[in-house]
Amino acid sequence: MSSAVANMSLGGGRSSALDIAVQSAVADGVVFVVAAGNSTANACQSSPAGEPLAITVGATTSADARSSFSNYGSCVDVFAPGSSITSAWYTSTTASNTISGTSMASPHVAGVVALGLEIAPNSSVAQISDWITSTATQGVISDAGSGSPNLLVYSRLSATPPVAAAPTTTSTTSTTAAPSTTSTTSVPSGGGGSGGDNGGGGGDDNGGGDDAAPETTTTIARPVVTTSTVPSSTIPQPLVSTPSVRPSTALPINRIVNPLLGSQIPLVVPQAVFTPSSNKVVGNNVVLKVKAPAQSTVHVYRDGILVKSVPAAAAQAIKITQNKVGDSSFQILIVDKKGVITTTKKSTVRVQKASK
Repeated sequence: MSSAVANMSLGGGRSSALDIAVQSAVADGVVFVVAAGNSTANACQSSPAGEPLAITVGATTSADARSSFSNYGSCVDVFAPGSSITSAWYTSTTASNTISGTSMASPHVAGVVALGLEIAPNSSVAQISDWITSTATQGVISDAGSGSPNLLVYSRLSATPPVAAAPTTTSTTSTTAAPSTTSTTSVPSGGGGSGGDNGGGGGDDNGGGDDAAPETTTTIARPVVTTSTVPSSTIPQPLVSTPSVRPSTALPINRIVNPLLGSQIPLVVPQAVFTPSSNKVVGNNVVLKVKAPAQSTVHVYRDGILVKSVPAAAAQAIKITQNKVGDSSFQILIVDKKGVITTTKKSTVRVQKASK
């Protein structure tokens, strides 16, 4: 359940610390809306704009064109007005100012998120994010930028948020075919199944000030196919569907660099270069130590599941709490600023005290 919205009109180069902060807050139910940045560059190259769990917002002009300064790309989720925006100003209680930047665009979307939470306060972060993008106006932005979604935020949303994805039909198909040159026989079988920029402020197209600094031939029989469909009304439709363990296949590169807590260890690990590590048990806690290059991110997997991510500076003493009594396997994955992956060998650690 989501209960809050946060806007971040800021940005810079990729920062694992900033990305992890956003991930942790989202895990606690906070919807994060962030500025795409004002460098006319790929938003995936900056933080927090490149963090997949945030709603990243690009800027448009009053003519529905992408603002000349706005970042773009697959990490952008939606666009909102960001050129020549008049709003309250800090110099007095009655002052106003007209300025431009993606820092002006993201608060528009944060406001729409707040409206959504008022309509449906029990919505999850994922539902709110889907609501923003699914109700946005499509195809009206000129020069949205390479890889960008052509979506302009729509403040009235819809009557209800989208229901979390669930199967609507179940189909069972069975096929059996016996090869023959003189006759064919088909027999039904069992089986089947279904389913770096400067984020704040910036210049604009129409003037305005600055605010914050700165993705062999064989004859075979024709099979007999039997399909049965169960109406969707007989299948439960959960409001929220969040798997406790996320699949590790088909991960986009930014999810390998910034995997989600609870996700499985990526399939790339067996091919990674190994690096040494050490560990010790203190009560119920396991303390791990590994050398990591500067500006890298260190991910700790317990029994194949991500339980903690820390910046390189904290890699000399990574404390893992709430361990089960008995043996657990630990493996550390290190991703440097260029995305190069190294890993430790899997080690078994025995904990003898229960968590308090």
